[in-house]
Amino acid sequence: MLPYLLVLFLVMSWIFVEDKALNRRAIWVPACILIIFASIRDYTIGTDTPTYTKDFRLGVQPEYYEFNPNVEFGHESLIYLLLKMGVTEYYWFFFVTSIMVIVPIFFTIRKYSVDYKLSIYIYITFAFYTFYFNTLRQGIAISICLLGIKYILEKSFIKYFLIVFVASLFHVSAWIMLLMYFLVHLKVSFFVKIIGSFLASIIGSSIVVSYMASSNVRYEKYNEAAENAGGYYLFLFYVVIAIFIYIFGKSLRFKSKEYNIFEQIYLYGIALVFPIILLGSNPSGPQRIFYYFGISVIFLLPYIFNQFNSKVPKNIFIIFALIYFILVTQKLYEIYPYILNPLFELI
Repeated sequence: MLPYLLVLFLVMSWIFVEDKALNRRAIWVPACILIIFASIRDYTIGTDTPTYTKDFRLGVQPEYYEFNPNVEFGHESLIYLLLKMGVTEYYWFFFVTSIMVIVPIFFTIRKYSVDYKLSIYIYITFAFYTFYFNTLRQGIAISICLLGIKYILEKSFIKYFLIVFVASLFHVSAWIMLLMYFLVHLKVSFFVKIIGSFLASIIGSSIVVSYMASSNVRYEKYNEAAENAGGYYLFLFYVVIAIFIYIFGKSLRFKSKEYNIFEQIYLYGIALVFPIILLGSNPSGPQRIFYYFGISVIFLLPYIFNQFNSKVPKNIFIIFALIYFILVTQKLYEIYPYILNPLFELI
């Protein structure tokens, strides 16, 4: 765990120092640390990474590159463009995609978080950062969708639709976020929308999962039965957080429009994904959809802890999050131990 813990320490230390010295929210240095750390890893780090880097490792020439019809057009176009530019090492692919994932998230956190340091800490320790080490295309899609929060708040549907469309070019699951726009602004009670989301998911989730599995070979595993309960425990963890947020955020949802939006997205996400859990499908499949909603905790939890008069709950949470980070990194994401790209072993 030393490399992961060292990166966490460096990022948080720089953010703390820049905040104290210059009274501003640091973006570029912490983002560069995370981008470089992701870029210099070996291609074996991450379940799907060998597939993503195959064309670069095999030295495919751009004129012989074939677009895979089973992979989203945006991802395939990005690989083709890099090959066309003469990129022959996969670390450049990691570098470009890391920028696409990390920079939008940092700017969104800076704009909407009430506790920038804690939000970045949650982003790393809750493994949203390392999530894209495994699911790169979806990681890009999630970051792009996060930029759409601005347009949900402004009720600008066309702009939000365009954001989701661009995200879908990297992972088709991004279209689920289009539903969030209508759920958030639908003029019915919160509980009606929660129950409606749950019932709609019960009716439609098995149909959608089966359709995705039958129409694209890359999603066949979505229909497979789960081989272990790791995904269930992880989702249960987020359900517990949802209960915590709902109980302690009662006053916040009326005081802050931003908090209200993030809370709705998170709780509707729980309601939508729970029936998929009941399907018993592979946790590495459709349950990954929850990360579109789950990333809202990096904004919600700082709101909750900031309303407490004592810093004790926040400090306890920081310790807990660090333990969680270690366990998840070692057990769930197949990114442990960290292995350096042989080209950088001199470091």
